[in-house]
This record gives sequence, C-alpha cells and structure tokens, in this order.
Amino acid sequence: MTILRSLRVGALVAGIAAFALPAGAQDIRRLLEERPDVVGLAVPGMPYGSPGMGPDSAREAYDVFLILRDGATDLFASYGAA
Repeated sequence: MTILRSLRVGALVAGIAAFALPAGAQDIRRLLEERPDVVGLAVPGMPYGSPGMGPDSAREAYDVFLILRDGATDLFASYGAA
C-alpha cells in the first residue's frame, strides 16, 4: 500500500491497486470486489465522523463518490448521521 498526499484537500489517502482511497474499509472492500473502471473514491468536505475524522458515534451524514476517469463523479455510498 502506498500513502499519497492529496494537495487539493490536504488529507492523507491510501493508494491500493492504483486507486486513490480516502474512504472507510467497507467502501474499499466493495471497490476492490467490484473493480469499476475509476480513478478512486472521494469524500468531499472531510465530514466529522467519516473515517479518520472523529468518532463514528458522532458522525455527520456524508456521501462517498466514485471518481470517474473523465473527472466526473458518481454516488458510491451514503451514510446517515449517527
């Protein structure tokens, strides 16, 4: 696994199998199982309670997006507030 520094959001992301992945373990497992033709995943805004951003018990609602090769995004997963 390679750790990459994202200059746009100032957050650390993991690079696995040539994907950029700031999301949680279940999203990463799903991405690796489904193998869509994408660049990676994005969690805009670094919401409180998302992976690495505070306790899950105080989580804000947030969405995880696929980053498509043309730069567009598509909804991958949604998480409600705790």
